[in-house]
Amino acid sequence: MNNEYLERIANDLQFRCSTVVLNGIQTIPIHSVQRNGSSVVVTTGNIKGIENISSLKLLDETGKKIVEKSVNLNIEKSKSISFKLNFKVKGGE
Repeated sequence: MNNEYLERIANDLQFRCSTVVLNGIQTIPIHSVQRNGSSVVVTTGNIKGIENISSLKLLDETGKKIVEKSVNLNIEKSKSISFKLNFKVKGGE
């Protein structure tokens, strides 16, 4: 697939990233969305008081799911955490 087209898709993704939802209920502010070629990196702000992470969703501007990850991760309540989501747009083979 043409590299310019992959960058166009990455650009579209960059501007659609809107909301990060933790454990299906808590919204985390997005600190930045950066694109470099066909790569996109979404970084959240810091949050505190979380004891367990069961899921993390990235939603677009219409509330549709871009990606969702499920985990079972316990965290010390006093810790401050943030998230970094890395995407690389690739062509099919």
